[in-house]
Amino acid sequence: MVHQQLCQQLEGYEITQEFSPEWVAIEEAIARNEAATKLDGANGWIRRENFVLNALLEQ
Repeated sequence: MVHQQLCQQLEGYEITQEFSPEWVAIEEAIARNEAATKLDGANGWIRRENFVLNALLEQ
């Protein structure tokens, strides 16, 4: 299988918030998301993401 590397196609808010992909452990992702929920203008979907990450961690 050949893998093709593509450029990111970020949404406007992702550009503003300087999103970039990074591999981290699930526990670190949860901790970072928890910290981000306390910031002004936090994305509402962070809680949903943590719900899924916690479910994966329990598996």
